[in-house]
Amino acid sequence: LRNKLNIIILDEPTHNFDKKTINQLTTLFSKFLPKFIDQIFVITHEPLLEQNANTKIIVERDKDNDSASNVEVITNK
Repeated sequence: LRNKLNIIILDEPTHNFDKKTINQLTTLFSKFLPKFIDQIFVITHEPLLEQNANTKIIVERDKDNDSASNVEVITNK
């Protein structure tokens, strides 16, 4: 691989993790991984991971009524 990766994409990395492990993973994402990776994309339903995100893209849809998706972009930092 390379010394510094440009991007990493993680889909539901906290599936079946307890809160302590999720907190440790959040610290890893915010403090350790940025030394080696330029951008980290995390697809999640876990609110604890959202807290340290620079930018959140929230996609919601009412599946029961087959409605269109609503996309919201929130920049925290």
